[in-house]
Amino acid sequence: MIDIIIPVDYARSAFQLLKNIYSISQIKDDDINLLFAINTRGKFLVKFLTELVIGDRGRIIYENYSGKVNRSKLRNKALDQSTSEFVFLCDVDLVLDQDLLNKIKKEIKKTDFLMIPCLYRRQKFENIDLKTSTLNKIRKNYSHIAIPSSVIVYKKNSIRFDENFIGHGYEDFDFIIRLLKSINRIHITEEYLIDSTYEMAILAQGFREKLGRFGIESLAKEIIIEHRYHKRGNTSEYRDERQRNAKIFHKKVVTQIEKSINNKKNNDKLIIDKKFLSKFPGNLMLI
Repeated sequence: MIDIIIPVDYARSAFQLLKNIYSISQIKDDDINLLFAINTRGKFLVKFLTELVIGDRGRIIYENYSGKVNRSKLRNKALDQSTSEFVFLCDVDLVLDQDLLNKIKKEIKKTDFLMIPCLYRRQKFENIDLKTSTLNKIRKNYSHIAIPSSVIVYKKNSIRFDENFIGHGYEDFDFIIRLLKSINRIHITEEYLIDSTYEMAILAQGFREKLGRFGIESLAKEIIIEHRYHKRGNTSEYRDERQRNAKIFHKKVVTQIEKSINNKKNNDKLIIDKKFLSKFPGNLMLI
């Protein structure tokens, strides 16, 4: 079984969010549970319409808070109530279809972590077959592909989101790095401190290059998810939140690198101590 977690905060764009929720809730798969983690912002009508749209096709988990959007808080609330072996971290503006779900179900039989590249639709979009369409037609309908992306499927463990990340950005990278470290899929080095954007996945550097490798594996297997078009945040508040989150992320990476260095020093010391003690009789070695 897979629990798909979809955080929804009705701070803005309520009508569009309801449309997206309706689209996702049409998924019918016995191996899939839909968990909507929702902050209605105290709006009774929104709550009523959300329950009407989802009906019995998904589970609603309410987490009401004031202030800025905090997707980490919403995801954590759903993770705490998730009961399936695998979790699919999704967003309300992504397009779910049965073909994608079938590929995911097949793939997680072989792995405990899957990162899904995200293909961003343009405002003027028409459905096309990616396999048979020309490059020009693909460029006409899609603006870019996100590798790495925040869309992951993984075997659930105790790792949770850091709720100090508020607004948009970096909470997903922080979570993914800690998750991958907990299952021994990555080793954090100074390269994870490099935070540079890129135009093509193969040109990525720093932590994006390291995490992007997992997304490229899925891309090679044609496991891709599409992102519905909406205007991107470009206000000063949006930029301030992102810069603040970037600082939190950088500080946490530094802390993890320092821990790794200290652990290595302690392990090296332990190896030296064992070699020294091995020169003594057995009874003393036990002490």
